[in-house]
Amino acid sequence: MVPPAEAETVDYSRKWYVLVAVGTSILLATIDGSIVNVALPTMRADFGTSFNVIQWVALAYLLTMATLTLGVGRLGDVLGKKRIFLLGFAVFTAASVLCGLAASIELLIVFRVIQAVGGTMMLALGASILVDVFPPRERGKALGWMGTAVSVGVITGPVVGGLLISAFDWQAIFFVNVPIGIIGLWLAARTIPDLPP
Repeated sequence: MVPPAEAETVDYSRKWYVLVAVGTSILLATIDGSIVNVALPTMRADFGTSFNVIQWVALAYLLTMATLTLGVGRLGDVLGKKRIFLLGFAVFTAASVLCGLAASIELLIVFRVIQAVGGTMMLALGASILVDVFPPRERGKALGWMGTAVSVGVITGPVVGGLLISAFDWQAIFFVNVPIGIIGLWLAARTIPDLPP
């Protein structure tokens, strides 16, 4: 329960815009966890590598996120959630460009790790930001929408990946993040309040 004095100082007027910004980040981060799975055979043929090596394109992303989540959450507590969240959005979007431009499998795996660092910054702090910008009686609803974004991202990743690869090439699964990431970053920068560390 928020103390009355604190409740009076919190501005909840932009909560739905923040939800859209955070939901966009969560959707991007979770889609990219599964979207590459359908592209692995195409990537393997393009790079002329073994299946054991190409699997690291997916594994590097997931292992990095699993490893850094707790540390990034604490970093947001110390340095400020908005700052780390926006940095994560920017890193994720820039790394998506680098992934699409990767000239070798080694570079692609490195760029996927960088992308996962950005994705972790968004995922680790998204729920915490929503808790801060929604009043106590609506926090369950906000977190429910966040859970929906996670589910939609995991489910639609392979479908979107298959459509993009059939229409273009494997690079498209990374380039599609760029316009969405730029819009989401702009919205997050405009609407998320400067939450104190």
